[in-house]
Amino acid sequence: MIHNEFSSVQSVSDLRKLYNSYGKKLGTLHIRSYYYFDKFFSQLVSPTQYSGADEQSYSIDDVMNSYLSMNIPSGRDRTGYSLIQKLIKHNWPNTTSLKNIRNHTEDVPRKLLLLLYVATENSLDSDPYRETDEEYITLEERVEDHWWTINAMLGDCGMALLDTRNAFDWLILYSIAAEPDEAMSERMENVISELYGDNIKGPL
Repeated sequence: MIHNEFSSVQSVSDLRKLYNSYGKKLGTLHIRSYYYFDKFFSQLVSPTQYSGADEQSYSIDDVMNSYLSMNIPSGRDRTGYSLIQKLIKHNWPNTTSLKNIRNHTEDVPRKLLLLLYVATENSLDSDPYRETDEEYITLEERVEDHWWTINAMLGDCGMALLDTRNAFDWLILYSIAAEPDEAMSERMENVISELYGDNIKGPL
């Protein structure tokens, strides 16, 4: 909604008026998105702090290559890619963007928040127990819980809600529909491997 408001700007006075109206809100949305990013990302960098397991801390390179590359092809060349392949790969995070985001020199993109959600399976809380992991919870109920949780996070950051017509959002929804004994990230990686096939050359 805010983006649409700014797209209608015709003059400096229009811009000034909108900036005065939304300036503080834009800062709030930035801080909220960084809050979610930091919570998710910190779990991947320092898993011991959250799981209690005796694990080492990881560098940003390690996190990118181990958790967030998801088998997406490296490089910027998109020659021969289908529209779906281009849409999914577009703005995929890399080590440089992660470093810039941590240093507050880049905003947190929507795609990164969704990838972090899948990579951590929404482990925002220190309490490892989640009712959605119980056997009596159906797959439909589990997916619906993730649907509402993700949309609440996106809405809190002023970002577009999940849309099944969006290729990347569909991939996210397919991933969160994983069975309890299957990791969401593995499910996503398998689809990306099938989607890109021989184009996969290694980590970003």
